[in-house]
Amino acid sequence: MTVATAHPLAVKEPAPAVLFLKFGESALEFEVRVFVREVANRLLVTDELHTLILQALRANQIEIPFPQRDMHWRGLPDEMPVQRFSPPAPPNGAQTGSRIELDKSNST
Repeated sequence: MTVATAHPLAVKEPAPAVLFLKFGESALEFEVRVFVREVANRLLVTDELHTLILQALRANQIEIPFPQRDMHWRGLPDEMPVQRFSPPAPPNGAQTGSRIELDKSNST
C-alpha cells in the first residue's frame, strides 16, 4: 500500500486500494487499484508500480511461488536422448520458468 500511495502520479481521491481477490493455484492473488489524472499515464504508472512492488517484496525476502510439475514419460524408445531440465539464467535476479536441454551423450 505504501508503494501505491507514494507514487507521484497516483491521485489522493479516490485513494489507492489493495484488494485480496482469491486463492490461486500457488498464490494469494491481490489487486492494487490506483487512479491517475491522465489516461496517458496509466501504462507508465502500472509499470512503475509493478517494478516498485517487486523491489519491496524482494527487500522483505518475500518470494513469489511458482508451481512445480512432475513429468512421467512412459513408452519412450531406448535410443531417445535423456532430457535434463535446467532453469535459464534469470535477468537481473528475476525468477523464470524452466527450459529443456537435451543430453546427447545417450547416458541414462
